This record gives sequence, C-alpha cells and structure tokens, in this order.
Amino acid sequence: MDPHGIGVRGRRAEAVLLAAVFFALLFGFAEVAVLAVQRHVMGRFIWTPGSFAWMTPLGYLMFFVPVAGVVSLIALIRPRWVTTSTMTIAFTILGTLGLLSMIRRIHPLALALLALGIAAMVARGTRSHPAVWNRIRVRATLGLSALWLVILGFDLIGRTTRAAQAVDSTDPAAPNILLIVWDTVRASSLSLYGYGRETTPFLKRLASGGVVFDRAIATAPWTLPSHASLFTGRNAHELDAGWMTPLGPQYPTIAEVLRDHGYRTAAFTANWAYTDREKGLARGFETYADHRITPAQVMLSSALGQTVYRVVGALLSATGLTDFVRQIEYVHPFPGRTAYRRVATEINSEFLSWLDEESTAPFFAFLNFMDAHEPYHAPDEHLSRFESANPLTDVYDSSIAYLDDALERLLVELDRTGQLDRTVVVVTSDHGELLGEHDLVGHGNSLYLPLLNVPLLLVAPGRVPAGIRIRDPVSLRHLPITLLETAGVTATGFPGQPLSRLWLTGPAPDAAPILAEVRKGLNTPAHEPATAGDIWSLTTPRYHYIVHEIGRVELFDHVEDPGELNNLARGGLPDSLAEALRLPGDTVSGAGHLDPRPLLATPDPPR
Repeated sequence: MDPHGIGVRGRRAEAVLLAAVFFALLFGFAEVAVLAVQRHVMGRFIWTPGSFAWMTPLGYLMFFVPVAGVVSLIALIRPRWVTTSTMTIAFTILGTLGLLSMIRRIHPLALALLALGIAAMVARGTRSHPAVWNRIRVRATLGLSALWLVILGFDLIGRTTRAAQAVDSTDPAAPNILLIVWDTVRASSLSLYGYGRETTPFLKRLASGGVVFDRAIATAPWTLPSHASLFTGRNAHELDAGWMTPLGPQYPTIAEVLRDHGYRTAAFTANWAYTDREKGLARGFETYADHRITPAQVMLSSALGQTVYRVVGALLSATGLTDFVRQIEYVHPFPGRTAYRRVATEINSEFLSWLDEESTAPFFAFLNFMDAHEPYHAPDEHLSRFESANPLTDVYDSSIAYLDDALERLLVELDRTGQLDRTVVVVTSDHGELLGEHDLVGHGNSLYLPLLNVPLLLVAPGRVPAGIRIRDPVSLRHLPITLLETAGVTATGFPGQPLSRLWLTGPAPDAAPILAEVRKGLNTPAHEPATAGDIWSLTTPRYHYIVHEIGRVELFDHVEDPGELNNLARGGLPDSLAEALRLPGDTVSGAGHLDPRPLLATPDPPR
C-alpha cells in the first residue's frame, strides 16, 4: 500500500472503518487496563459500571465511527487527503485525549498539545514501516475483537447465572421483606413526624398499621458506611467502608443470610455513586440492578466520552472565550460515569418486573430511592405543591412528597399481586440532610441531628403491632437482626439487639447511648467540621453529645433545643449531664470531657 494513499476509492471507506475499530479497541482496552490497575492493584474506586471491561472499548467506538464516517466522505471527495497518516493522526488524537484526560494534573490545553505531539510521532512510525504497520493493525484488530467478544460473553453469562441462583424456601410461610431506603431523607421534614407541610400523607396512613421510631439514628451521615451498617449490623468503625474503600467481606450481610435460608434476593438502587456493585454492597443479592446499560451510558463509560460531554457542555454554556477556557479546566472525567438518573417510578417498575407472582419462595428486596438527594428531583406537579421564600427547602420537600406518592403506588401494586399481606415493609433512610442549619448544606460533613435522625417505620401484619410509636433513640444497625427475627431466621453471631424488645418489654434502663461517626472529609470545604478530622457522637433520650478529633465538644438537649442551638458544653460538662452520658469505664478525656471512643470497642450485650 502506498504510504501516502489507501488504494482504490472503493476500498477507502472500508479501510477507514477498520482503522476506527482498531484504534477504538486499542485505546478502549488501554483505559480498561488503567482502571483495572487502579481498582485491583491500588485499591481505588474507579466509579464505573461493573461491565466497564466491554463497555469502555465500545464507548470509544461510538465516537470513532462518526469520525470514520466524516473521513470516509472526505476520501470520496478528495482521495489524496485521506492517507494512512491522516487516519492515524485523527484517531490517535481522539484516543490520547481520552486517556490523558484521566490525569487531572494536566491542564486541558496542555493535554491537547501533548495529544497532537503523540499523534505526530505515531504517524511518523506508520510512514516509516507501512507494511509492518498494516499487518500489526489487522492482526491486533482481530485479536482485540475476539477479546471484546469473550469479555461480553462472560458478562452476559455471569448475569444469567446470578439471576438463576435463587432456590425455593424450606419454609413457605416465611414473610417477604421489602427494605426501602429513601436516600438523604431526614425525619424532621416528614409530616409523619410533625412537620408542618404534608410531605408524607401516605406514610402517615401506612404508619397506623405498624411501628414508628421517632429517634432512629443512622450510624454515619453519608451513604456507604450507613448502608454497610444496615446490611451487616455493625457500627461504622468496625467496617472498612469509607470515602475510597468498599465494604469488605469480613462480616456477613443480611442478604447473604436470607439467601442461604432460601430467600430470593434482589436490589434496585438509584444511588450510582455509593451503592453500586463496586462499593461492596452486592454480596448476597442474586440480582443487583445499579447501572442501566443504555447507548448513552456506554458513551459515558469511557474517559473520552466524559471529556467530550463536558467540553460540549462548556461550549453551550460559556458566555465567551474567556469563560469557555475557564470551564474546560474542569473537563477531566469526574467520579460517577452515569448518563441518567433512576427516578422513583423506574425503581418501582424494575422491582415489580423482577417480582415473580407465581413463586412460593419469599423475597428480600432492597430498594434505594435517590430523588431527595441533591440535585433534588420531583415532577412538576409535586414542585408546585410547596412554594416559599426558601426554594432549597421547597424542592427538597417536593422530592419527599414524590417519594411518598411513589411508595403508595408501589404498595398498591404489591397488594394487587397478593404479596403485601405476607410482606414486612421497612421504610427508612441512610442519613438526612442539612438545609442551612449550622451554616451547612448537604451531608457527610458533621453529626448534627438533621443528618442522623432519619425515618424508620416497620409494617408487618401479624408480626409487628399496629399503631405503636417508640420515643427512645434506636440505632439503624439493629435493623438487620430485627428483620431476621421477624423472618424467623436464626443467625448465630449476627450483631445487634432486635428492636422488638422496645414494643414487647420497653427500653432497658441502662441502654447504651447511640453511637454515630464520620471520618475526616476527603477534598471537602474548609468550613465543614469533618474537614478538620474524625467526629463521634452519642445520642441518649435527652442529649446529643458530639466530640471532634481536634478537641471541640458540643452537647445539646434535643428535647428542649431540637434545633441544637445552645451548646451546653461550652463551660464544661456538669456532673448531672456527664452522668447521663456515662460510658464503659467512666472514661474522661484529658480535656475533662467524656470521650466516646471507648464505646467503639464495647461489644453488644448477649441476647
């Protein structure tokens, strides 16, 4: 082949297309290799769908094929313009931009110049040895294509195998368990808990048939460690689930226990960032639906797709050249390669589609709804329900009202199928949200009660009493053992105390304070408390005690001061308040304050 031409005009389009396939697979698998090293060697999150090994090369191909189409058209009009060198330069620039964009310390303009330089060097090599280059390209394309098909096949087989692992229960009378997590929903914004706006009218009606916990306290103020506690019954410090580390296999999960007792297990989650399969929460689930595979998702499963998406966004939103240059400083791929947001109706639909109405085996299903997580989501008809001078609160409340409406639709459909009467329904949240309290917004940044006090409702006809409210604080980590007890499943060594003791015998007079924790923030703003270090808190029926690693101490009477405005610990702890927070060993820190850290090593009392 002529190094400066491709041959007869009729074969040029074919050559261009083959070149696009070769370079797409080459750069796609190069990115897969980088991601694999980051995940399996460096132990880092890579924020990609579980099927990234075949999706990423396909994502490159979805960008290279349109470029190949343009180049082929040029070849038909101006044959001399399209050579092996021009094809190599075009595709190498694209692929190199994608790979180098994964390095955040390179400015995008420097990245573009570097890509041009690398492309020129590669093109020079193809011109020097055209015959060798062509043989390598053909053989490599065949080999990489075969590798892609093998990876795709294994992924499809794995999905089918996981979906077929369910077995019939040995106890057909065992109840279904439906664990619903409204991500980022605080109890104080629900009309179920006395909020002035009717955000949860259906939840109020549902509560009349079950047990409501007024002070359900999350173990952590953000998603991953809180979900890990919900699944394992362990406190956050016992688990390795952190900002950049997944939940490890050292402790069993409730899904594993129930699966081993004949339950069909499935999860449908909208939180693509911290509850997807990569974060270690999928153990025990035969079906785990996190990322949907769509054309848009495939495109954004490559660094090139993420970069193009952000550059186009900057072009469309920039007010001028200076603004565009400023915006493209942030075009590097960002954690969370998702092309969509799963809304509540989609989670409902996916769960109901999975549900087998003919099966006699009970199910354990975990549903995570993310509509009340920033950016808050609610359809227009819900957005118009609440209007005030505080649009942030309005849209947050609207998203909760949308979740309440979606819950009603879900349970009505479950009732229609005849499954509701034998189903234990749990509605809770992993953590709450700050909407300006303590001059903070969001979550994961502190341990104030709007972040920890979450809804918790159990409804199970014939298994849980109706119309009961539990006033004393409870930890969400006791929910797994409670559900296992309700299902009649004995799990030796599974931690926690069943919450049933609170409606059967009442709270123990010597019950330990409820522990919550947050580790030092990662890349967080300087004004957020967790940026300075770890924080621990204890909640009793009356007090909320917070200790910061840097020595700061806060104590609030949450009964008299629900807004946590008056820090009672400013002048030290009076003996009467210290006694209310007494810890094992009567431990007092060097600063004269009770130190919650000894509680971290205190085991559960025997059941």
